[in-house]
Order: sequence, then C-alpha cells, then structure tokens
Amino acid sequence: MKCILSLYLLFGSIISFSQKDEFHTFLETNNNDYPYNIKPMGDSTAIIFTSKGYYLNNGTSYGSFLSKVDYCGEILLTSDVSLDDYYNVMLVDGLLFNNAYTFIGTAVKISSNQPCIISVKSSLDLEIMEIIDFKPINFSVISSVSLYSSKDEANQENNLLLSLSTNISSDLEVLMITYHDDGSLIKSDIIPLEEKFISDYYYNQNQKKHFIYSGSFLTILNQDKELIQSYRIYLEIGSAKYFGLDHRILYADDQKVVFAGRWQSRRTLHTYVIYLDENGWKPGSYNPNVFPNKIWYHLRKKIGESHKIILSSSTNLLDEVESIPNDTYFWEMNTNGQIEKTYIFNGKYQKYLGIENIDANGNLFGLGFEYITKRNFFIIINEKSIFLSGTSMTTLEKDEIDIYPNPTENDLNINAEETITSIQIFDLLGRSHSFIKEILDSSVTLNVGNLPPGQYFILLKMGNKFEQKKFFKI
Repeated sequence: MKCILSLYLLFGSIISFSQKDEFHTFLETNNNDYPYNIKPMGDSTAIIFTSKGYYLNNGTSYGSFLSKVDYCGEILLTSDVSLDDYYNVMLVDGLLFNNAYTFIGTAVKISSNQPCIISVKSSLDLEIMEIIDFKPINFSVISSVSLYSSKDEANQENNLLLSLSTNISSDLEVLMITYHDDGSLIKSDIIPLEEKFISDYYYNQNQKKHFIYSGSFLTILNQDKELIQSYRIYLEIGSAKYFGLDHRILYADDQKVVFAGRWQSRRTLHTYVIYLDENGWKPGSYNPNVFPNKIWYHLRKKIGESHKIILSSSTNLLDEVESIPNDTYFWEMNTNGQIEKTYIFNGKYQKYLGIENIDANGNLFGLGFEYITKRNFFIIINEKSIFLSGTSMTTLEKDEIDIYPNPTENDLNINAEETITSIQIFDLLGRSHSFIKEILDSSVTLNVGNLPPGQYFILLKMGNKFEQKKFFKI
C-alpha cells in the first residue's frame, strides 16, 4: 500500500512522506462520541477506542466504538461493540495475544444489573467477541478521558488505572485493574486517593512502585497496590505557595520525582524536581526556562517501552480563537527533565493534539480535534521519518554546513564543523535512496550520479544532532 503525508518541518519546508494526509479524520464530532485512547498492537496496526454517548451524561447510553488503523493512516475496520447479556459496554484498552485481541473495560450485566470489569477476546476482524473474565464493581461508567497503564515486564502483568462513576459529574472511584495478556483478571484494587481527579501515573519497574499524581497529591503504592505514602505537593516561589499543579511525572523513584507542567494561574510550562525521604518531601530545582515562552494547554505525556518520554502540548492560543492557526509541540525528554528533541506540527487550523502512545519501535500515536473543521483526527508518526529526524532542538545553524555544488550532476561535497556520523538521502515521497553510517569525518564527498534528476533532502547526523539540507540532482 502506498500513501502520502505532508509533514511540516521545523524550518518551514513541506515534505511528502508515506501517508496521504497530515491528519486522518476517523469520526465526525457533531454527536456525543469521544475518542480517548489509541493503542498500537505490535503488528503495524493500532486500535482507536471511542466512547459512544460520552457527553449525554445520563449513565444509560454509553458504549464503545473501535477503529482499526494501519501505519499509513488507513482505517481498516470499524466496530460497534456488542456483547450478549451486557449493556453500557466500555472497552478502553487492549493488546494483541495469540493472534487475537484482548480488550479490557467495564459493562453492566443485564441479567443481574451488576456493573463489572470485563475482559474480552476479539477476532482480528473485530467481528467475534466473547467475555473471558469479569469482576463485579460498584461503579459502572468510565468518566475520565485519560487512561493510565503500565506493564510489569518481569511478571508479565498489565496494570490499568482509571476513574469510575455512575456519570461524568458524580463522585469518582479510582480503580487499578491487573490482568494477564490472555485477559484473565488477576485483581482490581480501589485506590485510596485524597484527590481522585488523576493528572498522571508512573510505574518504576525496578522498584516495583506506583506513583500517582492527582490534584496536589503524590501517592505512592507498592507492588501489591498498597499505600506507602501520600504527599501534598506545592511549588514555592518567594513567599507564595502554589497548589493544584497540573503536572506530569517524567521520572520517579524512592528518592526523587521529576515533574513537567504548570500551575493554574500560569499557563507556561516548567520542570520541577522534589526529593523524598522518611520525613516527607523537600523541593529541589524549579526551572521555568526549559520550554519556549508560549501559552499552553492540553498537556499530554507518554513513556514508551524503551523509556522514551514524549511530552506534547498545544496550543499557543485559547480555545475560542478557532480560525487562527497554531502549532503543536512534541518534546522528547530525559529523566532529568531536559529536552533532547523538539518536534513541531505547524498549525493550519486551531487544533489540539496529544501523544497517546509510543510503540516498541518508537513510533508516536496521537489523537486530537480540529475546531474549524469539527473533526477528530489521529496521526501515526515514524521515528525514522524526515519530520521527526529533522526537527531536533539541537540542530546546527544553517551556516555551519556547506553542500556544493548545488545543483550537482555527480559529486556532492559536504563540509561541517562537527564530525558527521551518518548520512541519509530522501526523495520528495520520503523514500530513502541511500543510508551511510559510521562515517566519522567532517568532510564527505558523495557520488549521486545514479540518482534520477530532481529535488532531494539529505539528513546529516552529528552525535545527537541532526541537520537537513536540500539539493538538486541535474
């Protein structure tokens, strides 16, 4: 399958790559449905989970709509979920296991009117679904649009943290579901949070500890989901203390927690490190200068299987300005709260966009909404694409690299001020025509005589830095 994507690079060029559209519409939003999760399945497809009737707020009309998409952005299958003897079926997460899908969610059993956690086995075409396991619960509807998950690799156990309520405006109950890949439910735990509107969740694989941030509270659980400690976190600047911080956890262990976020009266982002000990916590470094000086909202964070941290934020405008373009930023962070790469989507219309997932190969999965067109969209971005590789915050200045002659018929000379470690050449369709690694020289001559005439892009890597240049073959 061949498809085309227009990707906007940091420096304003437009490149065609392997998708047919920058954003992919999958659900019109003139109804009460809400997309809230996209999950890669490990086979170059992903499932988008949509809550049907989410905005009706009556507790009796909820349901699930699933969309199966490929890595080119094509919608392969859609399914309205229906299970015998169950209503209000809300599937929220899942995985691929033994050539079938395992889905996790909630539903109400018709025969007993009993709300349950359910696990469902589904065929790959989403046609055949059956209940594998269920556990009764007291709350029947998932009210949070952000779900939090982790996997204990040593025990091969999945944890799913979510909020439940009878409707989206009632009191919440925070639940953590633990299940095997085959869908068998191990346990479900009511988590005793002092503030139940969850902002973020982090699982430390080595220490087997769960860190939950909600309201102003950091709650730490052990491997058995038992409460270890709860701290009320604040940010002190001068004589003022700020609570209710909108924070995401970039890293956490039993000694320190690294946050990125904002507080309510200030929309610009900062990083904040606190230190934990047996007596409580104490503030460490606060840095308001890590991120660009913009006004932000719709902050998302996701950590991939290889501990790749992506923080996403849009926009630099407020919701009500629907017709003015805006930019969406993705930042690849390290565990110390420093930016390693910056990726940008230049906005054609007012939109919000957040990274929802990262697969084992580093591909990014996002969901968002565009105001002026009134559409939900998704994106799937390959880490090796020109868009991501060419938008590093650490890129060299333009005058630090010379490429000549340009245009060229045969030889292309490249001179840089730093050592070049790899070179890759792409055409306008994003196809790679050459990849040379382990160069370790600052001056390189390439013979491009075998390339067809046309415009090309050359991607240079220098350590952790990237630079993209354009040349013409005649």
